[in-house]
Amino acid sequence: MIERLVPAKNGYTVYVGDTALHSRYNPRLEAEKYAASLELEKSCRYFILMEPGLDYLGSVLRRRFPRAAVITLHCSAFFADKKLRPLCGGEAEDGSPGLSWNPLCGEGLESFLERTVAADARTIRLVEWRPSVHAYGKAYLDLAGRTVECIRRINAGSVTVRNFGRRWLKNALRNLPLFLYPVKVRRGTGAVVVCAAGPSLEESLDLIIRWRASSPPPPVIAVSSAVPALLHRGIAPDLVIATDGGGWALFHLYGSFRSDKNGAQFVLTAGLTAALPSQTERLRVLILSDGTLWQELLLGSHPFLRLPQRGTVSASALDLALFLSTGNVYLAGLDLTHRDLRTHARPYTFETAMDRSSCRFKPFHSRAFEREGIIRSSGSQDIYAAWFRTYLDSFPKRIFTLGGGRDLGIPPCPGVPAMAETGGKPPVFLPVPAAGTEPRRGVPVLLEALDNPRLGARLSKELGELLIPGVPPESGGFSGALRNELLDLR
Repeated sequence: MIERLVPAKNGYTVYVGDTALHSRYNPRLEAEKYAASLELEKSCRYFILMEPGLDYLGSVLRRRFPRAAVITLHCSAFFADKKLRPLCGGEAEDGSPGLSWNPLCGEGLESFLERTVAADARTIRLVEWRPSVHAYGKAYLDLAGRTVECIRRINAGSVTVRNFGRRWLKNALRNLPLFLYPVKVRRGTGAVVVCAAGPSLEESLDLIIRWRASSPPPPVIAVSSAVPALLHRGIAPDLVIATDGGGWALFHLYGSFRSDKNGAQFVLTAGLTAALPSQTERLRVLILSDGTLWQELLLGSHPFLRLPQRGTVSASALDLALFLSTGNVYLAGLDLTHRDLRTHARPYTFETAMDRSSCRFKPFHSRAFEREGIIRSSGSQDIYAAWFRTYLDSFPKRIFTLGGGRDLGIPPCPGVPAMAETGGKPPVFLPVPAAGTEPRRGVPVLLEALDNPRLGARLSKELGELLIPGVPPESGGFSGALRNELLDLR
């Protein structure tokens, strides 16, 4: 495929083989007419242009929608040329980098979109440039498919923010006094096992037990819902990770405390916004922040690890493992699918609760069938499976699976002998001096930061999405409403 830049009567055009991406006579007028034909809504906050070639269409949209972000996605490395950046959306009029992605920019498409787009699907408009469909064929369709899948995931995350934002903030304020024994990490170099709670975890436990009998044993990171299944087989996890902010997440941790005959010796890796029980105050805690300003203001002098918010604790557990060690990571129970009525490895806290409350009018298997159907119909497993496939492509030689229920493109573990990686060192968790763990003042810290000229705008945007979603920060009365919402949390 040969591409070339050719002067046009009123600008330039690009030829892909014999196909012109823009008019040879007046490409600017062509873009104006195309934008007018789209009937775009003023409520759009993001326009994502699919391989628009040169920036004629982007210029029109920026002029017509000055408050919206115009994002350009290129499927061809041709537009990565520095000389073309001002012409194809890679450089703003003031010379600053534009919101543009191409295959050679050094950042994955999904990572770029997650960084630049933060809204629900109703405010995002994908705009195709039709000549590029014919010119680039499969490359264009692949780009479009990946973009749509990523927007689905971003939209799911924004819905979660709207529904749980206030609860997350309340959890954060409630959790701060519980972090009495925070730790920081010295990274290791050996293998790490990550245990999710899929049904296949049960089949991997014998393998993990044999491996743990080796010297030195690999550290085990477990999502909180997988802990009862591990403890049932005598496997005490080294780290338990909890990031879910819903009250139901407490059941998993309660089950962990009740089942742990060793008095909960694990390190709890806890998101600041997670739902945590009062027993947290006696645990060593590795605190997670998602990088938002409001979380880091509340944490103050507390040590913390910055990990992106993924929406599923299994993804956060994988991020944690990749940070804790430079060695290989072995995944168990990462199914993202069900086995008939079995949604998780057994024993599973919710199933125990359902069994105890079952009666002849609501028998256990009927309730399990209903719950499995609700989870399956939500589509969340398909969204996360697509994310895992893309994300895991970045680590082709470092991540292996011990078994699972869905093909995510992860190579299987090469066998028990190869798993005995004796040369690496495990991560070390170092206690933080008491002087570094004084609790912050909570809401007053946020109110004070809102008056700070350097922090106020960013903080208002973050807190507004949590407490008054759907209200733009530039609207009248926004500041007063936000402060009243914060005062109500005290």
